[in-house]
Amino acid sequence: MRNETTESVKTAIKQYYNDGKDIVSDEEVEEMIKSVESTGFLDKCREVMEKKEKGRIHIGRLSLNKVACFICIISSAVLLCGFVALSYYIKGIRLDNKGDHEVIKYDLDSNSNTGKLKKIETYYDPAWVPEGYHLEWAIKHDKEYDVLYVSDEEDSGYTISYEQILPGMNPHLSTENGKHENVSFGKYSGEYVDAGDDLFLIVTDGIYVYIIISNRDINKDNLIRMLH
Repeated sequence: MRNETTESVKTAIKQYYNDGKDIVSDEEVEEMIKSVESTGFLDKCREVMEKKEKGRIHIGRLSLNKVACFICIISSAVLLCGFVALSYYIKGIRLDNKGDHEVIKYDLDSNSNTGKLKKIETYYDPAWVPEGYHLEWAIKHDKEYDVLYVSDEEDSGYTISYEQILPGMNPHLSTENGKHENVSFGKYSGEYVDAGDDLFLIVTDGIYVYIIISNRDINKDNLIRMLH
């Protein structure tokens, strides 16, 4: 029964996005399923189905309580999709070349009300920091979160800067002469840029934009690991 219910929710989510001519990945579907299950809704539904199994009224091959429960599941999935669509309103980011610098540009979901997010609601720290670096400072503002890590090697000048910003912020980045590469991992997507002296990772999770800049040869995998 659990697998059948999960497949029904998956189908509902896929159908919802197909109707809107949008694409949703299997990973995103699984995350939505977990969100629904974490509320206890599906367990409650199964409990009701089990208690009323003996007194059910059949409609074709489905009992009435199963039909009602299935409708509730579909409704819950669609509402969840709607919530995700409103929350994850950054559809993509790109770098706009201005000659001597580049500026982040945003592709926003036209169906979302982006005006509601006036400040950062949750500040996220890097999940991991390369060995040999220590926290120098961290400053929280309404629209940006700035963190600087400094190498333990004295006078080396090696640093890693991390920023979490709201969409609409347009920092100038010295990436115009670098090698650009599209990246996508987990819930993040954006660009990795090797600009020679500096390495940049500019990605979004659909709500915020994250920028990591290193002036040392720390490879792309390590920069990505900082967000995992």
